[in-house]
Amino acid sequence: MSDSPRMNLLLGAGISAAAPARIPLWNEIAHDTMQFLYRTLEHRIRATGGDGYLLAKQALDIIEHEVYPETVLECLSRAYGRTDVVRALHLLLDPPDCEPNACHRAIAQLCEQGRVGVVVTTNFDVLLERALDQLGLTYSVITDRNVADAGILPLIKVHGTVADASSLIFTRNEYYLGLPSSVREALRSYLAGCALVIAGYSGNDIDMFPFVRSMIEGKMFEQVHVVDPVALEDNKRFAGLGDYVEYHQESAEEFFCRLAGTSLPASSPPRERRVSAIAPSEDKFPAALFFADCLLHLGLDAGLAFSLLFLTQDIVEEETGDLRQLCISLLAKSHALFDSADSDSGESEYSAGRTLLHRLLDNSDLPNQKDMLSEFGSSLAALEIDAGVRRSASTSGFMSGRSMPRGPDRFDDSPRGLGLLHSVLYWELRTRIRVCFSAMAFAASNPSSEQQRLDMLAVPDQLMYGFQKWQKYFADKGNADELPFIPLFYSKYFAAYRSLLTHLGDATQSLDECLRISKQAGFFLGSSHCYFLKDLYGLGLSEAERTDYVSIQDYCGVDVQRTIAPLYRPGRQAFSLSVATYTPPLRDAGDAAI
Repeated sequence: MSDSPRMNLLLGAGISAAAPARIPLWNEIAHDTMQFLYRTLEHRIRATGGDGYLLAKQALDIIEHEVYPETVLECLSRAYGRTDVVRALHLLLDPPDCEPNACHRAIAQLCEQGRVGVVVTTNFDVLLERALDQLGLTYSVITDRNVADAGILPLIKVHGTVADASSLIFTRNEYYLGLPSSVREALRSYLAGCALVIAGYSGNDIDMFPFVRSMIEGKMFEQVHVVDPVALEDNKRFAGLGDYVEYHQESAEEFFCRLAGTSLPASSPPRERRVSAIAPSEDKFPAALFFADCLLHLGLDAGLAFSLLFLTQDIVEEETGDLRQLCISLLAKSHALFDSADSDSGESEYSAGRTLLHRLLDNSDLPNQKDMLSEFGSSLAALEIDAGVRRSASTSGFMSGRSMPRGPDRFDDSPRGLGLLHSVLYWELRTRIRVCFSAMAFAASNPSSEQQRLDMLAVPDQLMYGFQKWQKYFADKGNADELPFIPLFYSKYFAAYRSLLTHLGDATQSLDECLRISKQAGFFLGSSHCYFLKDLYGLGLSEAERTDYVSIQDYCGVDVQRTIAPLYRPGRQAFSLSVATYTPPLRDAGDAAI
């Protein structure tokens, strides 16, 4: 390889791991973040004489070896807001004292020698750019936003760069979207027909690795060299490609220094990790919410998740008084209860959260969000009209005499206010989905009462009613936000599910349409439900669908038997229709009645 002509590079996080850079790997970031959030809860709750932090310790012990790093970042973004998480990522991955290592410098020297044509990387950091700058080299950084701007020495950052926070891609939904067509076309144009060196790259992403694998299997490269210190037979992604690649079992630092004709550092002490926790704040509420969200996403111990969410409610009532946070607590608690098949209690919590949400929306005036808020308010109002009666029953926690907190009771257009708005609407929709699944599972169990079966089949229509403005918002914004897409997808999905149960309509065609729009939005959970339902009812999966289904489970960490299958088990507990027809109490009933 030392006499090889011009080559292209595909670089992963292992390039930046060695000193002095010591950029943390994703699994290290996930581990340190969870440990930090637990210690935050332990310190702050112990200071007040409480023991609620023990719930977080139980959750940490359960999820620490189960959760994917991308799931940690997703749940973190929902708990703290994406803006704050991106800011924390920037501080973590671009510290002022961070310098390129020997691997970065050797790659820069290969570029200076004219032996590198294109560099493709999944890394966010800018250390390679600094090494190129130190040699005075000209290059062009390319993300999915400026593919057409390639110039001399293209540096293609497929997951974005910390230099442009808006370009970062780090959640499972974003990965499941796949590479934009413009990026795929650019990569084929740049890489095909040349030698490719893959180094420091684990292949644990659902967007880049399948694309690269298809090019390797299609023999689109002159040569492929994979550099990894792990033996080929132990390499999860590349072991199956042994017939197509030349494998170099060594570190990327050793490989590139040898190619560039430079010496390795005089001594290579064991790598000392940087502390790599993403910690937007030390607030207790989002930390407890984070652990509960992880448990629910993994389908693990919904009862413990409920206890953690009850802790978030205590934090609001005793400390913050923020009614927006309280609304999140109530809605998330109802989600956990429906996951536990406790529909009666889940119904009560959901009614409470929905009532409070109605009040918050009434109090808010956000011109830029007007259409969406109006649509959401209309959906709540439609549920009120359906009830036909008004009941003064209050909410779960407050029925036992707990007083309503007095704090912020409206959304504003500050980053925090909009972040809380997004979180509240997300949890409300997420709970609606759980209610719909519970109703459909009960209908599938062939209850003795045909009327009850018909009532349950009608629940999704009631709960997913309308949202036309959200559908327009999604069409306008494309993949910018998962939230407006949820009612669009599930309204179609539950219609297909109902077709399977009633034998009316073409369920296969409906599910294929659901798959199309779920892929358009990068909604891997939606695709998982479609594949599961087609499999469950013997509709058959094509080879491409089967491959996608397996990929979701592998790359996105979806345990189908734990998180998907339980929602379809016949005989889940029935619940009263008031969950779909509950009317909030009259406003003049006062705060205590909310």
